[in-house]
Amino acid sequence: MVPAAAGGFADDIWLIYHDAIRYGTNPSSPEYWGDIEDYDQKTVETAVLGLALCMAPEQIFYPLSKEEQTRFADWLYQVNYHKIPENNWRFFIVLVNLGLKNVGMPYSSERIKQELEALDTYYLGEGWYSDGATEQRDYYIAFAMHYYALIYAHLMKEEDPVRSKLYIERAKIFAQDFIYWFSEDGDSIPYGRSLTYRFAQCAFWGALALNDVEVFSYGVMKGIVLRHLRDWFQKPIFSRDGILSIGYSYENLVMSESYNAPGSPAWSLKAFLPLALSESHPFWQAKEEPLPALTYKKSYASSSYGFCKKATSCSSIYRWTICWL
Repeated sequence: MVPAAAGGFADDIWLIYHDAIRYGTNPSSPEYWGDIEDYDQKTVETAVLGLALCMAPEQIFYPLSKEEQTRFADWLYQVNYHKIPENNWRFFIVLVNLGLKNVGMPYSSERIKQELEALDTYYLGEGWYSDGATEQRDYYIAFAMHYYALIYAHLMKEEDPVRSKLYIERAKIFAQDFIYWFSEDGDSIPYGRSLTYRFAQCAFWGALALNDVEVFSYGVMKGIVLRHLRDWFQKPIFSRDGILSIGYSYENLVMSESYNAPGSPAWSLKAFLPLALSESHPFWQAKEEPLPALTYKKSYASSSYGFCKKATSCSSIYRWTICWL
């Protein structure tokens, strides 16, 4: 809904969100969302609210009364008081504070600076991050680390051009590897955490388009996204009333993580970030193109596993991935 609103789409469904915010951020309401605590999953959910304050304040913030706006901002500001896992969650703190800043509410510039500096320590070179001080290399690098970095670059290109350019350059390098994770029919490698996020796997390409970055042609990137979505929509991934189920190719609770809730699969909707682009944008005007000719990278062959060691974190997947290629 946020990128769609940023792209000019208007709908009365926002009235539902207004009520949710009115009651959810009011400690006196029986529907209060609750205070945010250390390592709280609610911190994760604040990220999209921060994004909405940045990209769609006319829909989510300004229709509220002044008192409601203050309660909303106060509730979000709680993220600055609490500890979080030292990984991609740092971007959530950044997004919340950028959102608060955008609507003229109190925010923490110090917390933004602190989190961005910490995130830079996770960069490994050659376009790759680790998700914190770990050996984890999976889709979180694409649909979290680079995804939020590219959103930052889009939002802050005027105010912070140096860091924005840096994030874009890193993403351009990463794209040269990440394109190998997709097949011509739209499928992708089922590897890593939170696979129930499903077509968030292609969200990275939309984040590039949001920044007008044509690392491959717009037709190629559009083709990756559209074929990926078609591939998923042919699978039985929906439960009642078209709700995304927990699972991967089908509903399967064994695929859940300890932090998953019934709404977790909605993170798949990260793939729809291009809705923020105007209809005249080259991404939408481009004709869908197939994958470019891809060749096995000789530098990878020097690895005893036969595939880029930055891409994965266990030896069995190295062998499986090169067979897939």
